Amino acid sequence: MSAIFGKEFKNSMRTMTGPIFIAFLLFWFGIYTAKINLEYGVSGFEYTIANAAFLSFLALPLLTMRTFAEEKRGGSDKLLYSLPVKTGSIVLAKYFSALAVFAIPVAVVALFPLVLSKFGVVYLNTAYSSLLAYFLLGATLIAIGIFISSLTESQVIAAIFSLGSIILIFFIPDLAQDLPQTSTFSLIFLFILAAALALATWILTKSVIASAVVLTLGVGASVAAFILAKSSFEGLATRWLNTLGAFDRMNPFFYGKLDVSSIVYYVSVSALFLFLTSLAVEKKRWN
Repeated sequence: MSAIFGKEFKNSMRTMTGPIFIAFLLFWFGIYTAKINLEYGVSGFEYTIANAAFLSFLALPLLTMRTFAEEKRGGSDKLLYSLPVKTGSIVLAKYFSALAVFAIPVAVVALFPLVLSKFGVVYLNTAYSSLLAYFLLGATLIAIGIFISSLTESQVIAAIFSLGSIILIFFIPDLAQDLPQTSTFSLIFLFILAAALALATWILTKSVIASAVVLTLGVGASVAAFILAKSSFEGLATRWLNTLGAFDRMNPFFYGKLDVSSIVYYVSVSALFLFLTSLAVEKKRWN
């Protein structure tokens, strides 16, 4: 595992991927620090993190797009799969490699509040709790990007879908507010969700039977719940989509609160997508 980690980390830093990514993040944090903290004289560094987060995360596909897609395209994945290493270890090594590159600019940004505190009052507790939330969210988005990379041989496709997922996650809470709040629409939403899960099952297993079982169970459970508790379905789609608002879960940290539920959410989603990546890689390995 350590050998794979070292190889991936060195490849990222020796090519232009790592340096460009690091420069991109530091550029946006530098811009917002100069604008918010220096020009406007705002003492809260959490405002800088909140404003720079979305734009800086748009560079994450640079780290994740080549994780598995490049090896699939070049055929070197067969050599990787032949190693006496568990699939989970391979996935974790690649994940921690990308996370290590991401941690470099985060560590540099962690010095910003200390430098600013030499020139005025800076609330260090909110600054570093916000930076923790930023790192956890970044770790989650990296896990999602690695999963997407494991599904395709094209780095371009992996980058596009990873970028699209980041944008979608950012705008989900706003889009959810515009959805119909009727119970019927919520039922349709659950049908769509069941179909999406069935499609994901087919992508990972290529089993029509498994996909059909997932779809049948999802639709059946949705209909049964609708019949038994129709009133609770009102606004269900909006409530469920709001729980996916990973960016909004940073808000408690901006007030200096270490929100345990948000930490569990970030860790759980990261673990889920790493597990799905392991399934996708394991399937390819046995094939």
